[in-house]
Amino acid sequence: MRISVVGAVAVTAGVAMPAAADIPTPKVDYSAQVRLAEMEKPVTMRHKDGVMRMEMDMEGEPAVFLFDTRKGTGTMLLGGEDGKMAMEVGAAGGPVRLPKAGSKDGTADARKTGTDRVAGHACNVWSYTDPATKATDTACITDDGILLRSTATVDGKRTTVLEAISLDRKTQAAALFTVPTDYQRVSVPAMSGMPNR
Repeated sequence: MRISVVGAVAVTAGVAMPAAADIPTPKVDYSAQVRLAEMEKPVTMRHKDGVMRMEMDMEGEPAVFLFDTRKGTGTMLLGGEDGKMAMEVGAAGGPVRLPKAGSKDGTADARKTGTDRVAGHACNVWSYTDPATKATDTACITDDGILLRSTATVDGKRTTVLEAISLDRKTQAAALFTVPTDYQRVSVPAMSGMPNR
């Protein structure tokens, strides 16, 4: 299963391209139910103080991902028959990596290109070039930085990789965004004997 997801929403044709700017990041606490490409069941996404939390079902077992965008770290929490484990993972920016204006990786063309509504909430459409595929990807993001929809070119096809079903702006408990003390921290090599998830 691919956890890394990139991209965002369709651009309104004929909209003038404003000057490049940084794509907004979340500024508020929130909880959202989202559909992710390749996932059968909806995923719960939460945010607090620059940390994203994703709660999902992976092959029948609950899994949680914590992405600290301030520190550039990612941790997967697994709590199954093998015990409670916290494993450092990549994709520290979270499920969708959005570019910064002026970056050197080919994404400096990030521009606001329109508006839309997703799950009843207004959002701004941002367009940018994926440096790997050279395709135009889009993201629909609220004024307070919440990603509601993401589209990308996957295997040559335009794909919605993330779309919010519901959104609730409310205070999130700080404990949800830290590794619980009863989880054992393990390195990737220590996981090598375990089944692929």
